[in-house]
Amino acid sequence: MKLPPSLTARLVATGIGLLLLALVSISLTLWVTWNMQGGAAAVNEAGRMRMQTYRLALVLHTAGPGAEAHQLASAFEESVALLENGDPSRPLFVPWSDASRVSFAEVQGRWHALRAGWLDAPLDPDTDLVAESAAFATLVDAFVAAIEVQISRWTTVLQMFQLALVGLAVASSVLMFYSGYVFVLRPLAGLKKGFAAVQAGDLRTRVQVNTDDEFGELAAGFNDMTRTLQSLYEGLEEKVREKTRVLEHERQRLVDLYQVSAFVAEAPTLDALVRGFAAHVRRIATADASAVRLCGQEPRRFLLVAHEFLPDDIAAAGACIESGACHCGEVTAQSQTRVIPIADAARPTLGHCVRAGFATVVSVPVRIQERLLGEVNLFYRRKLELSGEDRDLLDALASHL
Repeated sequence: MKLPPSLTARLVATGIGLLLLALVSISLTLWVTWNMQGGAAAVNEAGRMRMQTYRLALVLHTAGPGAEAHQLASAFEESVALLENGDPSRPLFVPWSDASRVSFAEVQGRWHALRAGWLDAPLDPDTDLVAESAAFATLVDAFVAAIEVQISRWTTVLQMFQLALVGLAVASSVLMFYSGYVFVLRPLAGLKKGFAAVQAGDLRTRVQVNTDDEFGELAAGFNDMTRTLQSLYEGLEEKVREKTRVLEHERQRLVDLYQVSAFVAEAPTLDALVRGFAAHVRRIATADASAVRLCGQEPRRFLLVAHEFLPDDIAAAGACIESGACHCGEVTAQSQTRVIPIADAARPTLGHCVRAGFATVVSVPVRIQERLLGEVNLFYRRKLELSGEDRDLLDALASHL
């Protein structure tokens, strides 16, 4: 599977491509400049040949074909050889073209003819040195003109390359800015916007992942981070809500205990105490009805001394019950708070609660140390399960009696 190019690879590839293009353009420009410099030096050397021709004609006219004339001829031939072979160290070379080659061949041929007539044989007195040197200079001028035409072409090419370099510089700048925007600035702006949203508290913020490069990995990591933070924050909120509920529950328990304690302390009579206690415990336990029973001496009997919302027929029938005759009246000094399903048909009971529509009864013993004083009964028309905290609360309430 071919992996997508990374951001670094893309930027490096773009930079290398632009660098290679710039190097090629600069190399071509230098090559054209090199040819122009060589051509300019060739023009200077050809112009020197004109001067040497006139000097040679002057020496021949004044002193004849002597040593100085041969020395000038040797210098002229060196210039011809230099133009023909070139000198890269200067640089000096002719930018050859068809016209320049023809002109140079004419210069060489005419020079050989002049040398043969001026130096290799006795000079004819009738020879017109001025006219011949002028005609030869005309051939040299034609050769120089051919070189200048070629230099003019190279100048045009150089100008084109320079314009191309300007266009390349502009295109490279635009490409670099565009690449920087697409590969760096735009993903960075998206991440910056995402971080600002997270900083503002929006943990649901997600950054769109459009690439597989480093910024794509960074965006995916940002999304994973926000999902983790959102999960942790939601879990923390749930824990806070749960803790708040627990604290509120504990606070309500303390309020209930305080109210019952205050009521017990201020109750004027025993009858007011048990009646008020039955009302308080029913409200706190959210029961449908409540009853308070006190027990006497043997044989064990439980007397109904107070109740709230208990049907009259049940209150009358259960005003005094013997221990074991029904679900109520079964507590002992060692009993704990019990949740009794009334619909248990396997046990014989008086059946009053079933007929009244109660489904559950809670029996809370009232005792002091090891002595049983009675019980508190809570009646529910629904099934009920008590937690450990609820049992402790009911035991604490019953202990106030």
